[in-house]
Amino acid sequence: VGLPYFPAKRLKGLLYESGLEVSEMAGGRLIDKEKLDTLFQRGRGGVQQLVISNLYLENYDVLHADLLYLQKTCPSVFCPAYVLDQYASVRYQTAINAATGVAEENSLRNMRVLDAGLTFIGEIRILGGDKDCLQTLALAARNLSQCGGKRTRGFGWIACTLMQGGKDILFPLVEEALPRVGRKGGKV
Repeated sequence: VGLPYFPAKRLKGLLYESGLEVSEMAGGRLIDKEKLDTLFQRGRGGVQQLVISNLYLENYDVLHADLLYLQKTCPSVFCPAYVLDQYASVRYQTAINAATGVAEENSLRNMRVLDAGLTFIGEIRILGGDKDCLQTLALAARNLSQCGGKRTRGFGWIACTLMQGGKDILFPLVEEALPRVGRKGGKV
């Protein structure tokens, strides 16, 4: 019906990449690479398994049902592309010749970007995990700040949180994990 969603596979890959960054930044003291690989099933078998669902817009079920109804009752008027246009914009760019400063021939490209302020919700479960696995996930989620294309050009800023029982557990888990390293400097 045109509603955007955040694929689970992409989120899992981004969280893994973010966990690797944290591991490298802290010299392996915050996140052990082997434990990270086990949790994300990257060439290592183990009891722990990270299960991530696709992330959908808040109130997705109601929106989806309403849009399905419109699609069935008004097919000549309703179009999924119109719905997507409510959540995303198209950005255009062209390559510039460095020597002449003029746009390159046939280099116009476009990409669809989601508008700022959207909230996506999904479920993440750790099967057979312990608190250390949860802290690893929290550190990776806290570090994750960008996704999608053009990350180095200011696109794709995101913020992640972990909720359990209606309570934000991300920051308490991160705070608990940091003393293991002997924190220096200001607050996180």
